[in-house]
Amino acid sequence: MAKKAKIKVTLNTIEPLLMEAEDATNKRILLEEQQQAEINKIVSKYAKQISDLEEKANDIQEAVKVYATINKDTIFDENKKSRLFGTITIGFRKMPDTIMIEDMEKTIGLIEKKGHPEVVVIKKSIMMVPLKKLGEKFIKSVKATLIEGEEDFYIS
Repeated sequence: MAKKAKIKVTLNTIEPLLMEAEDATNKRILLEEQQQAEINKIVSKYAKQISDLEEKANDIQEAVKVYATINKDTIFDENKKSRLFGTITIGFRKMPDTIMIEDMEKTIGLIEKKGHPEVVVIKKSIMMVPLKKLGEKFIKSVKATLIEGEEDFYIS
């Protein structure tokens, strides 16, 4: 990478330098648009082939799944749920059970009413804006630290 020249900034050079920076940014944006257009052409060129291959793989996998489902006893050894074919393993796994709750508040109330509060979790959190309003002394007294936001320079 070439060594960058130092840019001399004075009150008189800020405006022309900012214009030069804006020009460089606009040129970069145009290049990125050209780059994306070329990428899009390449993606389009190969999209059909990729789609066809993906569809073929999915069709084969679905056919193997149907066959394996029908012929579990033939394919898998006793007490086995998977089998290696070359470098590819096929098998069945049971996904974890889930519970669907229609009305959270109602379900929590019923669980507590039926004597099982141990399955209900109450989550506590701290509201930062009201805590900041209590002041730095209070914040320190509760074993927390106020970190003042840094000043950041911007150009818009």
